[in-house]
Amino acid sequence: SHNMDAIVRLCEKSAILNAGRLAAYGETRSIVENYLSNLFPTAEKNTVCFDPPIADMKLVFHRVALLSGEGSASRKLRCEIDYEVCAPTLGGLIAIRIDSAVGTPVATFTDNDLDEGRFLKHAGRYRVNCLLPTDLLKPGLYRLTISAADMKAIRCDYHESVLTFYVSQPPAIRA
Repeated sequence: SHNMDAIVRLCEKSAILNAGRLAAYGETRSIVENYLSNLFPTAEKNTVCFDPPIADMKLVFHRVALLSGEGSASRKLRCEIDYEVCAPTLGGLIAIRIDSAVGTPVATFTDNDLDEGRFLKHAGRYRVNCLLPTDLLKPGLYRLTISAADMKAIRCDYHESVLTFYVSQPPAIRA
């Protein structure tokens, strides 16, 4: 199955096969995290640059980066996205989704301009910054997906599991 969340919920034990041979066997959550960490390795550099798209699109990504949050005590990561509006377009939506290691969506954030009557996004380069709430996440591996759409919700550019990051400390308890 490709539904890792369902595998974790339904199976106590799992196996990984590689070229027809048993590569790993054990507790399902551990096996799924092992499989996905090999499929989507954590980036040594926390920046990915994209080649120009082949097709004409209104909004295209150029770069995504995960940067440390402000302050030495911060456990937050800042996601910085550079994108281009290739032709004047009404509105624009940049979405960032965090998925768990087993593919369960955990959080989605958007930077949007949805008022068609007031906002025409002119051709040019733009940058979006979003502080990811890693201090609210359980320890584990997470994957970042980004997408861009126009005012009519027509997807322009999309990159699934473009970067991964690891949260090592449990969330802080607030009184």
